[in-house]
Amino acid sequence: MAVGLSDRLIKGSFWAIGTRVIGMAASIGLYGLLARLMSPDELGAYFLIISLIGTLGTIVLFGMPQVAVKVMASSIATGDPGKAKAAVYKMATLATVSVVSVSVLLDVGLGKWIAERLLHSMIIIGQIKMVSMLLVTTTLLMLMAEYFRGLHDIRYASIFSGTASSIVLLILAAGLWILGGKGLNHVMTLSLLASVIVLAVSVGLFLPWLGTVREKGTISLKELMQDAWPIAIMNIAVIVSLQGALWMVSYTMTEREVAVYGAVLRIVGLLTMTHGLLIAVAQSSMAELYAVNDRARLEKMARAMSTITFLVGLVLGLVFGGYYESGYELLLVVAGFYAVGIYFGATFNLLMMTGHIRSLLWVVIAVTVLRFVLAFYFARWFGLIGIAVAWGIGGWIQNISAWI
Repeated sequence: MAVGLSDRLIKGSFWAIGTRVIGMAASIGLYGLLARLMSPDELGAYFLIISLIGTLGTIVLFGMPQVAVKVMASSIATGDPGKAKAAVYKMATLATVSVVSVSVLLDVGLGKWIAERLLHSMIIIGQIKMVSMLLVTTTLLMLMAEYFRGLHDIRYASIFSGTASSIVLLILAAGLWILGGKGLNHVMTLSLLASVIVLAVSVGLFLPWLGTVREKGTISLKELMQDAWPIAIMNIAVIVSLQGALWMVSYTMTEREVAVYGAVLRIVGLLTMTHGLLIAVAQSSMAELYAVNDRARLEKMARAMSTITFLVGLVLGLVFGGYYESGYELLLVVAGFYAVGIYFGATFNLLMMTGHIRSLLWVVIAVTVLRFVLAFYFARWFGLIGIAVAWGIGGWIQNISAWI
């Protein structure tokens, strides 16, 4: 059993890191293509659409992905795969009914209200029908990825957690670019097509497991919701806190500024991922050099890692090109706050995993409110950088609170 667990962890780590690297490469190519297939206004609207879909999907799923992992893994481990199968069917039914209901609401008026009143984006209004359909496929794909994780299949869980969608959309977008097509309408259609393809493949790969489970099992809705609601509230609070900056840019400015801010966030996200991978690869060597007191080589390695990260930043800065070079100063500000956040991040995650969710939830809610208030006023005085500073200050307060 111990050997099996060790093998599982090693293989899981290999797939998790490998798919992350591939996904990062695909994302670089995809962002570059999207910036050339759409105008800045359209790209800004697209970033808002992806943000809206991610947020609504998190609300609709209401903690079910994490519950799926827990219930499936524990049921299988205790010799009750029938219960895991019952949980899969019940959560799939709940998720489908919920997301289709929200999709219909978006289509009949809610989507237009959000676009007009909250996001101040007229471009999104013309894409509401596509948004509602993409919400359905994207949300169900989020759940499918966690089903695989519940089976300890980290390979497929990692592949279907965004990497596969990025690769398929990259291929479709490249075809559109070669054929000379452009515009948000085409990109939204391809995004929906990519999502449908990946969802169909994930379902096809998961169905054989359901067929192998012959045992009958039951699980009540109360049991699912008992575990889901605290996770759901935390997930919603966190995603609002993460996406709120982009919404504030849309609320106070135009889609062109949203495009710049969204591009910067993606560059910083990829830089953070790059730095994290470098740390994961080099940390054993760094520990060894420190143990033998080889400070010269240790400093050389640290400088090399920083240089690699910086060079990646330069390459990524060229991905969006032209108009988006105006976001260089914004990039420095956001990256600076993210760099400090990396130092505190492990503590925040540790507290979440050790039963302090309720305390952290109040911190996240209070900090999110503070961020919105600061961003509203800072945007008037300093524009995009003001919103970045407001969100960064909130992040510092949140992380310091986690330490305390």
